[in-house]
Amino acid sequence: MLNQNFFELIHAIKEAHLKPETFNLFTVLRSDSDEVRLHSRFLRALLDTQGAHACGDKFLRAFLTEIGITGFDCNDIKVFNEYQNIDVFIKNSSKQAIILENKIYAGDQPKQLSRYYNVVKKEGYKDKNIWILYLTLDGNEPEKQSFEEIHRTFRSSQNYKCISYKYSIKQWLAECLRIAALSPAIRESIAQYLELISKLTGTNQSEEYMDKLKNLLLQDNNMAYVYDIKVAYLQNLIDLQLLLWNDINDYVVNEYPEIGKMVKNSILAFKDDKQRSNVSEYYERKGNNGIVLFYPLVNTSACIGIELDDYMTVGVWCNKDETPEDYQLLFDSLDSKEKPNDVWPMWGYTQDDVKFKSSEPKTMDILIDKSERQKLAKSIAVELHDVWLLATESIKPALKAVDVN
Repeated sequence: MLNQNFFELIHAIKEAHLKPETFNLFTVLRSDSDEVRLHSRFLRALLDTQGAHACGDKFLRAFLTEIGITGFDCNDIKVFNEYQNIDVFIKNSSKQAIILENKIYAGDQPKQLSRYYNVVKKEGYKDKNIWILYLTLDGNEPEKQSFEEIHRTFRSSQNYKCISYKYSIKQWLAECLRIAALSPAIRESIAQYLELISKLTGTNQSEEYMDKLKNLLLQDNNMAYVYDIKVAYLQNLIDLQLLLWNDINDYVVNEYPEIGKMVKNSILAFKDDKQRSNVSEYYERKGNNGIVLFYPLVNTSACIGIELDDYMTVGVWCNKDETPEDYQLLFDSLDSKEKPNDVWPMWGYTQDDVKFKSSEPKTMDILIDKSERQKLAKSIAVELHDVWLLATESIKPALKAVDVN
């Protein structure tokens, strides 16, 4: 039967066998979940047959074997990052192409895979020569809206695959290590990246630690309580995150009333059950599932907003399709820290560097401690106010010009 001693024993086992974190150049230079500037770039570097790794097409061929792609011509290969917004794009002179969509924690953009598929089709590639690889930590399926415009025949073929870092990429990297055995710089780079992937996929613990933990769960019918613990854990996560959102909004209301009241579609504007279901989906699935807090940007259709993906982001929200003039005004007036998209003409990550999606101990410590949580809420609210000031000041001249005309 579970009691306090059970958790104390888990703590003792973990302390005894936990692998200490070692120096890792990837996490020193970038966030460990940075899809574009870390993972996609490194994958592209290995897959590039003309790359500085000097291993020719060996890494690419090993990748194709691991993924189960046959008949792909490895001659005259070109590999791109952000080709028509495709994370990694591989093509050859035989008019064959591989679309690799890379997802660590982020959700799918509207019709994302369908748009990439159509881009490649318009360039003259035939279905039999197109492969779409949807890469996530655990091999999850994309959101239905992302691929539903791709015809069913293609989606049911071997040219459409969901692959994982946990299995496919880790096994491929292990083979790359073998290939690069006599190239120390390349070998060590791959080894450090493999360590990072093991951490992200939760497979970085020692076998001895996992064996002891498994045996402990098999004792005294402890396995029967695991599901209840999982449910209680999720409910705690939901409670803590909603407390943070309320802390942020309270700070904005009390310290920056000039910003105005939050608008509809904000997480706190929903009824309690909808709030909880949105946050629950955030932790159980990929994507942010509507975890946003919006405030109006006067005289425009835009909003100042905070969005939660893996990390918190803050910026200016405006739908390009619905209000193109407002979007263009904001796009031209504001400098975005990160690459703008069709609904965020300007945005960037908050400076706190708190990662929510993986529920790291550091994140839990902040959310559980009321003073630390409120300190985090304050820092996010201050950044929101900074964006509000920048946006209102930047668009004033343009708005006056419109009034004059």
